[in-house]
Amino acid sequence: MFSKLLIDESDKLFDKPQFCTSSLRSHAKSVNNKWFDENCRKDKAAFKSARNEYSHTKTPESRSNVTKPRTKYNKTKRVARQKYRLNEGKRL
Repeated sequence: MFSKLLIDESDKLFDKPQFCTSSLRSHAKSVNNKWFDENCRKDKAAFKSARNEYSHTKTPESRSNVTKPRTKYNKTKRVARQKYRLNEGKRL
């Protein structure tokens, strides 16, 4: 009974933590590079999904499933950056 009273009174005194919703979080961590296009976003999501699966399971199979999306994401970033720089060079 005392612990319930203590919890009830402390809840009034202290604010409860505010949690970000997924829509707010996705806007806060968006990439601000002009060359980062929709293909980069798609491959980044696939890589992060595979990486998260590996971090939860830590199996050799899930580790090998991380390498292909990571390689594809890095290549997509590299190609998008090259295309952007080429277009910027032509524009100037």
